[in-house]
Amino acid sequence: MSALSDSVELRQEFLDGCELLGVGDGNATIKPQQLLTADVVNAGADTTGVLEPRRSAKTTSLFAIALGRCKNRSGYLVAYTTCTTGQKARDRFIKDVAMPLERRYPDKKTRGFTINIGRGSERVVFDNGSIFQINTPVGAAFRSDAYDLIILDEGGEASPEMGEDLMGAILPTFDTRPEAQLVVAGTAAKYRKGNVLWDTLEEGRQGLSGILEYAAPDSTTDEELDDWETVRSLVLAAHPGVGTLTTIEVVEKRYRKLKRGQFAEEYLSIFGTAGSTSGLMNAERWEAGALATDPATVKPPADFTLVMAVHPNQISGCLVAVWRVKGKARIAVLEHREKVDWLEKRAAEIARKYKRAIVHDTQGPITAHAQQIQRMVPRIKTLPQSYANVKTAAALIVKENEAGMVEHYNQDSLNEAVRLARKRRTGENQWALGRPNDEDDIIDLEAAAMGLRVYDDTIVRPKLEPFSAA
Repeated sequence: MSALSDSVELRQEFLDGCELLGVGDGNATIKPQQLLTADVVNAGADTTGVLEPRRSAKTTSLFAIALGRCKNRSGYLVAYTTCTTGQKARDRFIKDVAMPLERRYPDKKTRGFTINIGRGSERVVFDNGSIFQINTPVGAAFRSDAYDLIILDEGGEASPEMGEDLMGAILPTFDTRPEAQLVVAGTAAKYRKGNVLWDTLEEGRQGLSGILEYAAPDSTTDEELDDWETVRSLVLAAHPGVGTLTTIEVVEKRYRKLKRGQFAEEYLSIFGTAGSTSGLMNAERWEAGALATDPATVKPPADFTLVMAVHPNQISGCLVAVWRVKGKARIAVLEHREKVDWLEKRAAEIARKYKRAIVHDTQGPITAHAQQIQRMVPRIKTLPQSYANVKTAAALIVKENEAGMVEHYNQDSLNEAVRLARKRRTGENQWALGRPNDEDDIIDLEAAAMGLRVYDDTIVRPKLEPFSAA
């Protein structure tokens, strides 16, 4: 069977599941995000993470996938649970599966399946031997059984202990079932480390499993969350249910009532404290970009960008090298020292050694250092950066880190700058890198941001040769 025919048949299974539930009839139309959910799960990854805000029809989509497969495949075994309580899973089954099936197929003799709603044995048994059953969210409910598909809903609500217990019991149930799948779905949680939904999504972000993620940027700040117009744009971009299942007016009402962190989790899919006490830079992405190489042994390539920066209070200075390797930004702190009386001499030494211009900001005390360097003989070229360039650079480094496109040498001063950095408002919808307190040192990151922007703007690309058809 070709990949195309596979795709068509799998999509049809989902549509069959929608028909079983009555989705698609009358006003209950199938929404675009539901089709996308089905396509992502049907891509066949053995584990798939699904992150969607409230009111996105996520659970209905997963029920349709499971029931459609049960209808079309003989002996297909599905287990569903919510990572909250067994009662919650039971309630979802009765309300969203059993009742719709009974309404749509009132004749028990011709419906092609039987429904059991007895406590502890909630399930749909198809005439072809397939079973869709409800389990409690404990490992013992899965252990020693075999399944083709397991759905852990509300995965963000699982405690670390629950997640560990479930995963330890679930994975062995797939050993004897070819092409078995686990789907971990839910909305954002209040914490990340040890959260089964977060861990599954992280695997997907690294290309190790399937992923469907509707979410606002993880770098969203408190200032942005406090401004409805900014939040409105984020909701429209990240919430697939707006315009299909709910309206922006309803979401605004929720925004006015909920705490900012709660709204960020429920409607923007932002995990944990992102947007409040966490930093601007995605910490998990930054940590993933750390290289094991000793920075003392690093030799920058011929085309790197050299950047000089000082703290506004002149308590420290730094020299940073930036380049790209296979598309990923590479950052190396060449020098970071207290005070600034050493900076000009060392900057000139490195610039002459590698025949590099020196990139620098044009705001504050750095200008005095740049002027001293410009007076040196032989002359050293400098590349002063306007404030507009600095703001663009800040957005670029945050974006590249969010995309997993930044590598570095795990240097303490740079890591601390990443941890401390915040957004500093510079006007309407404009910002630059900022520090929580005046004495906080983020100059390594400021330098890296400027260097990356300059590198991308000035890198010499291969000269194009005239095209010849000969």
